[in-house]
Amino acid sequence: SATDPAGLPLTIEYSSENLPETVQFTDYADGTGSFNWQTTADDAGSYTATFNLSNGEAAVDPIIVSITISEVIVEPPAWVSYPETEITVNAGEVVEFDLSATDPTGLPLTIEYSSENLPETVQFTDYADGTGSFNWQTTTDDAGSYTANFALSNGEHVIPADVNIVVLEVVQEPEWIELADSYDTDEGILLEFTIIGKGADPAQTYIEYSSNNIPQSVIFTDYGEGTAAFSWQPTSLDAGDYTAAFTLICGDKSIRKEVAIKVNDVDQPPEWIEIPIDKTAEAGDLIEISVMGVDYDADPLTIDFIPDNLPEAATFNDNGDGTGTLSWQTNVEDAGFYTATFKLISNELSSERTIAITVTEVAQPQNEEEPEGE
Repeated sequence: SATDPAGLPLTIEYSSENLPETVQFTDYADGTGSFNWQTTADDAGSYTATFNLSNGEAAVDPIIVSITISEVIVEPPAWVSYPETEITVNAGEVVEFDLSATDPTGLPLTIEYSSENLPETVQFTDYADGTGSFNWQTTTDDAGSYTANFALSNGEHVIPADVNIVVLEVVQEPEWIELADSYDTDEGILLEFTIIGKGADPAQTYIEYSSNNIPQSVIFTDYGEGTAAFSWQPTSLDAGDYTAAFTLICGDKSIRKEVAIKVNDVDQPPEWIEIPIDKTAEAGDLIEISVMGVDYDADPLTIDFIPDNLPEAATFNDNGDGTGTLSWQTNVEDAGFYTATFKLISNELSSERTIAITVTEVAQPQNEEEPEGE
């Protein structure tokens, strides 16, 4: 600021030989002015600013202002805590840790994470206050050595830190994925189910089957890689309790499981095992037809005889043990076609069969005529 005794208008002019163009000077044309310079970290040094004052008639000696910008030394930030020793975990476990740092000059801090071999499943969070957190859920396939790289920065300095991580291989025991403790079915009903297991190395994983009491009609198929199929068609004679043993094997590791199988008793209809389809005889012959049936449930058997169009001379004898005999003494007049029906009965179940009987006509001898007497 300046004054003029004569009250003439005053001007202030600014000039400098070494100050940058970023300097701002304003002459308010009333004997006052203002100087403003936003220095940077690169402006350390000595400078001069020259100001000339004039009232249009006379000038006074200029004012030279010396300006010294001192260099500011920005100290580097420093790590406060991070895992400086190797981290060791088993495959499948979680790797997690925190990092923290400080800056002597109070500048904002950032932490950047990078890695050349860690997977993308790693999660890192920089809280922008000099702290951060690292999290990695390893899998059974992640065995190996890894390095996590961190860069701490305050805008002027970058301080690196490396964390070594070792994931140990875990030899997994085989485990069943799909195999029930028990299965059941009825006599005559197909039983089939899928078996699934898991091993550390699928290529070396397979399943074995054995049983001390299941019939050899079982079909067991091992598809490899821990999958197999079991199929058994029980007969009407297979009611009972059975045990199937399955062994899941992977390398030198194995696990065995016994499975209970129950075949429920179902009342089956009786079956004919001996009965002709048809019978042919000549008129006058004795016709005897034996029939035999069986009940696999060992229930009592009876045979009902339905003569259809047979004459009363045809008789049937039921022996009460699933066997019986039809007897018919034909005569010369019985030529023709007949049917007889037999019903094998067990409890309320039955099996019916009809037999065709053909009686063929027999030619009768003709009498010779006696010669007339002389």
